[in-house]
Amino acid sequence: MDKQKEKILERKKRTTNELRLKNTSVGQQFPILCTVPSKGPENESLRKEIAVQTESTKLSDEQPFSVLLKKSRSHIKKGVVGGLIRNKAKKRKVQAKREMWTTLLEDDGPLPVQERSLPFIKSSDDLWGIIESKEIFCLLPQNPHFLPLKKYNEDLREGYAIGAMWSFAKLAEVTRKLKLKEPRSVLESKLTALMELEKLGFTVQQIQARLEKLLKIRDFIDQLDDRSKSVERKITKDQREVEHLQQSITQLKLKIQEKEKECSKLADLERKLNVTKESMQGLRLDFHRVVSTPW
Repeated sequence: MDKQKEKILERKKRTTNELRLKNTSVGQQFPILCTVPSKGPENESLRKEIAVQTESTKLSDEQPFSVLLKKSRSHIKKGVVGGLIRNKAKKRKVQAKREMWTTLLEDDGPLPVQERSLPFIKSSDDLWGIIESKEIFCLLPQNPHFLPLKKYNEDLREGYAIGAMWSFAKLAEVTRKLKLKEPRSVLESKLTALMELEKLGFTVQQIQARLEKLLKIRDFIDQLDDRSKSVERKITKDQREVEHLQQSITQLKLKIQEKEKECSKLADLERKLNVTKESMQGLRLDFHRVVSTPW
């Protein structure tokens, strides 16, 4: 009996050793199942699952290898799926935060000049304060980069930048006070200045759109003015022709009146002629009567 017990114990030891060797070979053949995830909050639960599985494998060496492998795959699969779900949730949160900040930046408008990297050091705080406090920079917030000023001497850049800020404010104020009688060249000059300011990073679209609209209105007014002047010239010409005709008619009327007077004179002369002829006829009759009278 003792020998049989010893044989049974030896068989158990052999089985245990074989299972350990098989577990080691599985770790080499299936590195994905045996790899420990990297540290991080999203992989913490997966690490715990693998640790629990490792402990359970050590405690259950006597279980069949197929059962151990199936359990390991099940635990690891659950951990991987959970980690993927948590990663997706985290990505959604990050995306939502990005969209929120993008919306806030769009609503609040451009950043002020002092919050942006500039090619010069702002040393004239008083001047900057006066310029940036102007109403136009509240209505149209600006964030110029002034990068083209790098081609100038460093000591001159801030002065050019202050001049550009002042020019933008002045140009916007003058645009709001433009009058209809302003020549077209004035509007075109302001558009050219806006193009130069845009190169420095100024947001000029609103002022540019207004000037272009004013130019279109001005062009349309000029077209209508040209048409009206053309019509006026034609009216003036026609009026002169009418006046000339009226003068001709007046002259004709005078001539007609003169002719009528002449006609009345002719009628008088004809009457006198008839009277004279009648007198001559009477005298002829008298002459013949006298001649034919007997002695």
